[in-house]
Amino acid sequence: MVALPKDAGVICTPAQRRRVSWRWVLVGAAVVGACGEDVVTTPTTPPATAQYSSAHFVVMDFVGLDTALVDSMLARLEADYLAVTTFLPGFPAPDTVTVRILPGWSLPSATLGEPEITQFVENLVLDYNVHLLVHLLTGYGSSEFLEEGLAVYATELLVPESRTVEPYRGQVPHAWMSLFGQHGTVISFDVVYSARNVRFEPSGSSADASAWQLYVQGGSFTRWVFEDYGRDVWFRLYNGEDPETLLTLSVPEIEASWLAAAQALYPNPLPCAEALGTVGTREEFWCALAEGG
Repeated sequence: MVALPKDAGVICTPAQRRRVSWRWVLVGAAVVGACGEDVVTTPTTPPATAQYSSAHFVVMDFVGLDTALVDSMLARLEADYLAVTTFLPGFPAPDTVTVRILPGWSLPSATLGEPEITQFVENLVLDYNVHLLVHLLTGYGSSEFLEEGLAVYATELLVPESRTVEPYRGQVPHAWMSLFGQHGTVISFDVVYSARNVRFEPSGSSADASAWQLYVQGGSFTRWVFEDYGRDVWFRLYNGEDPETLLTLSVPEIEASWLAAAQALYPNPLPCAEALGTVGTREEFWCALAEGG
């Protein structure tokens, strides 16, 4: 296991953590700025060019999208809303979600409270709806590792066609976990479970690669617990119960059992460069971390 510093996280106030996105991931490697600096802000934009609505969504179009594309987007959002609310029946679902479509390229985000999704026109082809809707339903009420793990797992489960695109980068989290295990690069459970408030950029640095790996491990861990112990046990973890007590395993046993489950299902994961090639990117630092280079 790769041992990262346990004290590398910070805990922000609820106000500072109000805006979250799939970029808010976990790592024990480094904290990107202070809490206030890490809060995602929305760029200043001109008035919306058009507004569209469906049963649960209002799309604010700031770029002049084709009407047929917006109709398709709304249909997909409604389907994802139904899937997520069915998957998470114990969480209150927002009656209406505002979706802002802005010019340019940046990673999408979900704003709690309003609620709101911000998406950018140049990455509309990437499918983050389920992930962001999970955050809107839960209110990001647990640890980062479990929050992001739940959102990753929900996307893998509910949107199978998006399993090999961002943020999964070429293969599902269990397959990546299997690859990390083959190369001895799994980040240890006690580190990922307690990590705080670090985000990653997909084309950033080795620290970003470390953060992304914790994000993927969260999805893999959630799948393992759901499949081996059931959703009720996972949500008891989500609500704060001690994993060693609840799973009746020590930390080393948790790590070994989780890894064994991933490797049993994916004994031959794609090599890192090949997996990254399936999504059109081969950043060297991702593979250096994943394969111990």
